[in-house]
Amino acid sequence: LIQFDLRAYANAVVSSAKLRLYSVNDGDVWNAQTTILAKRNTGAFTASSVTYNTMPASPDAGQASCTASGYNTWYEWDVKQIVQAWLSGTANYGLTLIQDGLTTARGKVFKKSGAYAPQLVLDYYWPVKIAASQGGISKQVLSMMIAPAAGPVSKKVIGMKTAPVAGPINRTVF
Repeated sequence: LIQFDLRAYANAVVSSAKLRLYSVNDGDVWNAQTTILAKRNTGAFTASSVTYNTMPASPDAGQASCTASGYNTWYEWDVKQIVQAWLSGTANYGLTLIQDGLTTARGKVFKKSGAYAPQLVLDYYWPVKIAASQGGISKQVLSMMIAPAAGPVSKKVIGMKTAPVAGPINRTVF
């Protein structure tokens, strides 16, 4: 189970979201290739007391997969859709990592702190609202999503006001 606090990014638009975990050899690590699923939890958990029997549900509908073999390397899961749902209002209860098929009790061990601590690499931008002004009366006429990295606008727009632009796509590594 793993969870990141994303409250500061509510309503941001996600360009990319990667969960990165570093696999280590703890002397009992299975080196064979296996698929590991990162599944969206639908309920809360307490890290200090959760067990296999008390962990939250994690339906197949919100999941990402990574094929892993070996150790002493980073593994990545594309969790863009899961993270975007969280930032759009779906409750963030974190992720459950589980071997696809669970055909064996062996698994992977990932670092939980230090230089190889789990990472969520999030590329995002803030939506920009555009309003039009006519005869001194301002009305919001539309809401657009503008990715600042899309390049310059080639047409001049007259009589429009824009909200402050956040700048280029931001990257945050948790």
